[in-house]
Amino acid sequence: MPPSVIYIVTDTCYPTKPAFDSNVGTTTIDSAHTTKRTANARAKKIIYENERGCTVDLDKIIEELRQGLYTGIGVGGKEEKDGCCYARRCQVDTKTLDEDSEDESSGSGESAETELHNKVGDRDGDIAMG
Repeated sequence: MPPSVIYIVTDTCYPTKPAFDSNVGTTTIDSAHTTKRTANARAKKIIYENERGCTVDLDKIIEELRQGLYTGIGVGGKEEKDGCCYARRCQVDTKTLDEDSEDESSGSGESAETELHNKVGDRDGDIAMG
């Protein structure tokens, strides 16, 4: 059986301009999806939601698709203030699940793919991570 691919949505908050310039921020895994379409939609939604203590200027969000995967970067938040951040990046990354790989196994004899299928609750194959 060929390896399966899941799509991971991450949300990174940069509190200051120097942190953004150095690519040093706080990254949270938001969710995992079985399709690009749902992962891209989720990443786009969270960059515009302005929640989780990281708000940016909605008019200063740049969106990009690379190899079909969404990245949104927003700037213009107020630095170092509760509820604000200098910049935010929400993006979709891929992760390959290989049933034969011991690294991907939970140690219980089930593959990560099996665990993924056991946790799927929504019809579109989304898993809430947070």
